[in-house]
Amino acid sequence: MSNSTVKEIESLIKSSTETLRKALGNYWPVINPDKNGIQEANLTYHLAHACMKKGLNCYPEASHAINHEGNKRVDLLVNGKLNNKVCTFLVESKKLYSSEQALKMFDDFNKMSQFIPVNSDISAPKYAVLLAVTVSDENAEWWTTPYKSDGKGWTELMESLEKCEMHDNILIETQYKQHIVYAIAKIPSS
Repeated sequence: MSNSTVKEIESLIKSSTETLRKALGNYWPVINPDKNGIQEANLTYHLAHACMKKGLNCYPEASHAINHEGNKRVDLLVNGKLNNKVCTFLVESKKLYSSEQALKMFDDFNKMSQFIPVNSDISAPKYAVLLAVTVSDENAEWWTTPYKSDGKGWTELMESLEKCEMHDNILIETQYKQHIVYAIAKIPSS
């Protein structure tokens, strides 16, 4: 897998934000829009849609093989051909509005880097994707150019972002402004 795979995953993310933009232009699904961003499931569903349009298989809430109770899952497991090579990648989505949420994203990053599929029918994941929505310009700017912060969670998340192949943000402006921040990391082979 190469940098072209990262670019292809990023292209899927950008495509998903376009369908999300269209949907949000038609209907705003949450109350108190100035304080509340859209629910993170919107990010996951729109990315899954973009992936399925490209012929990829999507598995929401996929279980981690080493957790037999089945309560340790990733938001989305994607598997199929990207650039004519079989690829598996994982997705975790969150709302990013506090240091506590930043710490949860750090935990999600670690969970994805240790993920094992429940059987050998698909290849082990090679990439991890972090997605988040924020209404905060400051959080979106921090994501693009992370810096040390006093809040527990921000420093840990910054360390995760530094391990990523790339991270960026996309501004969606419809009735209300939302930043979609994303990062793509290569998962080390075990």
